[in-house]
Amino acid sequence: ICSLKSSLEALDKRSEEMAEARRALGPAIEAAAEKAASKVIDAWSSSVSEQRELLSNFIEEQRLQWCHNSLNWTRLHDGMSSANGNMAKMNASLEEQAEKVAALTIASNDAVLRSEALLNAAAERVERCSASASQLLARDVREGNAADLKSMGRKLEELFSDAGKAGRLFSDVMDNVKRLQKTADQEATEWKSKATSLDKEVVSLRAVADTVRFTQASLAESQKEATDLKCKVNDLSSDLAMNTAKLEAARSVSMNRGLRRVKEVEDKGMITMDRSSGEIAIKAPFEFSPVKPGPKDDVPPDPAFVSTEAIDTILENVLDLSRVFESPLQVEVQCVVGKGGTPAFWEKLAAARAALVRSRLETLGPPPGGLEATGIILKGAKGNGSVVMKLDPSLFRAATPAPKAAPKKK
Repeated sequence: ICSLKSSLEALDKRSEEMAEARRALGPAIEAAAEKAASKVIDAWSSSVSEQRELLSNFIEEQRLQWCHNSLNWTRLHDGMSSANGNMAKMNASLEEQAEKVAALTIASNDAVLRSEALLNAAAERVERCSASASQLLARDVREGNAADLKSMGRKLEELFSDAGKAGRLFSDVMDNVKRLQKTADQEATEWKSKATSLDKEVVSLRAVADTVRFTQASLAESQKEATDLKCKVNDLSSDLAMNTAKLEAARSVSMNRGLRRVKEVEDKGMITMDRSSGEIAIKAPFEFSPVKPGPKDDVPPDPAFVSTEAIDTILENVLDLSRVFESPLQVEVQCVVGKGGTPAFWEKLAAARAALVRSRLETLGPPPGGLEATGIILKGAKGNGSVVMKLDPSLFRAATPAPKAAPKKK
C-alpha cells in the first residue's frame, strides 16, 4: 500500500509537471501555427498573383492576336473587293472584245464573199475579154483581108482594064497594105496592154483573197484566245467566290470574338457601348478638378483630373473597344459655364480639358484609326459637364423600330 501510494503521488506530480509544460508550450505552439498559417497564406497569395498575372498576359496576347487577325482579315477583304472589281472590269472587257471579234468576223466573211464574187466576175470578164478580143481581132482581120482582097480584085481589074493606071494603083495597094499592117499592130498593142492590166488586177485580187484568209485565221485564233480567257475568268470567279465564302465565315468568327471582348469590357462596370451607333457611355465618375474664376478672369488654370488613375482605367477600357473594332475615336469634352470668368475663359478651359484627355489617350496608346478631341461649352446646364466618346458610326447599323402590327378587326 505504501508503494502504491508513493506511485500515485509520483503520478500526480508527473501530471502536474506535464500540465505546466503544456501551459508553457501553448503560446509557442500557437505562435508556430500562426507563423505556418501566415506562410501558407503568403504562398497562396503569391500563387494567386502569379496566376492572375499569367491570365492577364494571356488575355492581352489573345487580344493582340485577335486585333492582328482582324487587321489581316480586313486587308484580305479589301483585296477580295479589289479583285472583284478587277474581275468585273475584265469580264466587261472580254465581252466587249468578243462583240468586236464577232463584228470583225462578220465583216471579214462579207469581205471574203465580196472578194470571191469580184474574183469570179474578174475571171469571167477576163475570159470574155480575151475571147471577145480574139474573136474581134480574127473577125477584123478576116473582114479586113476580105475587104482588101475585094479591093485588090477591083484594083487589079481596073489595073488590067486600064494599062495606064497600073503603076498608080499598085502604089495605092502598097499604101493600103502598110496602113492595114499599122492598124493591126496598134490594135494588137492595145489588146496586149489590156490583157496585162487584167493580169495585174487578178494578181491584186488574189493578194486580197490571201489577206482575207490570213485575217480569218487570225480571227479564229483570237476567238480561241478569248474563249480560253473566258474559261480562266470563270475559274478565277469560282475561286474568288470560294475565298469570299471563307472570308465571310472567318469574319463571323472574328465578330463573335469581338462581341465577347466587348461584353468582357462592359462587365467591368465602367463603360457601355451602344451597338447601333457606336456611342460609348461612361458609367464611372469622369471628373476634372473644379475651378473658381474671378469675374474678369479670361485665362484658365492648367486642367487636371480628380483621380488620374481612375481616369486612366476608364480610358484603357475605351481604347480596348476602339482596338476591337479598329475604329477611330471621337472625344467631345462638354464644359458647363459656371459663376465668374469671361466667355473666353470657359472656351479655353473646354479646349484645354479636351487636350488633356487627348494627351492621356495618346500616352496609353492611341486608337488604331486616329483620334479627334474637341471641347464645347454648355450654358444653363448643371453639374461639371461630361465627356462623350464615339466610335466610327459607319461601322454600326442604326436601329430601326419594328413596324407595329395592325389592330385586328372585330
